[in-house]
Amino acid sequence: MAFLVSPLWGCGLMPPDVGSVTADTLDVPDCDLAVPFELHFNFIGFDDCADVLFLRCQEEGKPVSVSDGLEVQFPELGKLLSELEAGGAVERTVADGGARATLYLNVSCPDSFASLEAQNGTFTIEELEPENGGRVLITGTFDLVDVREGTIVSPEVKVVLDTTLNNSWPHKVYPVCP
Repeated sequence: MAFLVSPLWGCGLMPPDVGSVTADTLDVPDCDLAVPFELHFNFIGFDDCADVLFLRCQEEGKPVSVSDGLEVQFPELGKLLSELEAGGAVERTVADGGARATLYLNVSCPDSFASLEAQNGTFTIEELEPENGGRVLITGTFDLVDVREGTIVSPEVKVVLDTTLNNSWPHKVYPVCP
């Protein structure tokens, strides 16, 4: 099941923020970023593939190559949804493979080849209904590492996703599975 979602918004208006990534410091090779770093999203793409949930969060629905954004993956989607149905928030840790996150800065850092991935952190999923009209409330904190160098480029990156989903134009399907 693949679909893109965005929050409800009026004709001619910019959609509201549905989430953000923030960090007090962000030292990316070959890139001069303002700190504290803030990236706000008004677009979330979802796909579940082989029981893994992929979330792509960015400004608008532009191709990744011309966007800054965050991709988060949660394996064992069926188990995650069952745990949420049982009640209470569900925590997934990055270290044990319960979550994965990648920050891409293709607009802010076009000359950098850094590969920025989450390390040593957790995501808390309070609400997750990957369907039209469903709620999403996910928070996370992690260290961001340039995996090419093995160096921490930002300790304690914070992620917040908080929205009600709506399938709407101009977004297209975000397929990750064949």
